[in-house]
Amino acid sequence: MRSTIFAVALLLGTPAWADIITVDFEELEAGYPTSFVSKGVNFTSDFGFGAQVGGPGSEFGSYVLGLVADAENSLSMASGVSFDLISWDVRIGIVDMTVTGFLESGGTVSTTISSTSGALETYNFSSAWTGLTSVQFTVGDFDVLDNVVISAVPLPAAVWLFGSALAGLGWIRRKRA
Repeated sequence: MRSTIFAVALLLGTPAWADIITVDFEELEAGYPTSFVSKGVNFTSDFGFGAQVGGPGSEFGSYVLGLVADAENSLSMASGVSFDLISWDVRIGIVDMTVTGFLESGGTVSTTISSTSGALETYNFSSAWTGLTSVQFTVGDFDVLDNVVISAVPLPAAVWLFGSALAGLGWIRRKRA
């Protein structure tokens, strides 16, 4: 009986599966918002985003996020939990994009994305882009971003499950004594 309770407590204490979130900017309204939340991801800009640069029949074929030249842009989880940046579709013009990720452990990871063919291309981030609290990105001209793919573990569920596993282990120990 104790081994069964221990196994159940251990199973409940394992972290929750990560949620894969793809933000495709379909729900944005035209304009230049300086911040917005889409699918739990918070986007901010010190100048503003060109929302819905694309659209049905445009060169991109769907709505995309326009990045204004020389603006400091960032993304983070609205809930404040850490996340992994997996990929995004990007069109870079003449000037490269600088991307910096701020790690939960206090360090940073950085990359430069060079100009692309003029079409949206998928840029895949390496495994170093895990455990991020936020990501900042700056472009030198008007570029386009779409299909931002991140992975985030819902912290409240993981904490609740871990806490219940600890309580179960404490109960087993008390029962044995």
